[in-house]
Amino acid sequence: MFNLFKSKKFDPQKIIKAKDAKALCKLNSEDFNGLAIALVYDYYLDMPFESLNADQKTLFLCMSVEDSCEADGILSLLENENVFFALPEAVDELFKISSPITAKALDKFIDLMPKGTFENRVMPEYEWFSENAEREEAAENIEAEITEYPDGYTGELLWEYFASSIDRAKSLLDVMK
Repeated sequence: MFNLFKSKKFDPQKIIKAKDAKALCKLNSEDFNGLAIALVYDYYLDMPFESLNADQKTLFLCMSVEDSCEADGILSLLENENVFFALPEAVDELFKISSPITAKALDKFIDLMPKGTFENRVMPEYEWFSENAEREEAAENIEAEITEYPDGYTGELLWEYFASSIDRAKSLLDVMK
């Protein structure tokens, strides 16, 4: 018997395992967000950062910046070397998904770092910010700017960017598991 009231539960793993790019492109933004979370936390985090393709890096970096600012604050970006040292690349990725205001705010955060941080791959200590009230306040202001979603919700921008291209969708689903 067919139940009209039975809800369809979205299963992102079905799309991922089937590498169904066409289905990904047909998702609404809410379901795409669920799929993106599954891709990042179930797959990309387990893959060496260098092995992520360009589209996977776009999704991973944009979501990592947003998650850090929303959940634990922008200074939590100092806790993950892969993400931290890819922040200049994340600026480019944010521009790519049509998030220029957020990209510029992140660029201001990068400018707060000590000289040579990215070139020499030297991660500043968290205390480096708290030792200087102006620097700490600047980081907090940048975090507030990013969490206001000045370009619109990052999830929506990512959905528009990836669901509009079968090639980009296919590329996201290229996982090793």
